[in-house]
Amino acid sequence: KTFGTENDDFGTSVAQADAGGYLITGSTDSGSESGVDVLVIQTDESGEVLANGSLGGAGADSGAAIIQTRIGGVGITGSSTNRAGE
Repeated sequence: KTFGTENDDFGTSVAQADAGGYLITGSTDSGSESGVDVLVIQTDESGEVLANGSLGGAGADSGAAIIQTRIGGVGITGSSTNRAGE
């Protein structure tokens, strides 16, 4: 299965979601002014996308690992080249 845009998108971590399906993080170069951002995708058991999005600031941002928390949230670790306050 392929996810993302026609630009450079990379998946770096996959976790099984408590309700079934998968959580995926990585990076996306969506072509926006903000540059490379953290990519987040949630799928169902068959790989159909339920939700997706990106987040980040003015610098390059990338998701390295993703988990489902005990209270149903999502935790992501990664890196950013944003300066403080951006």
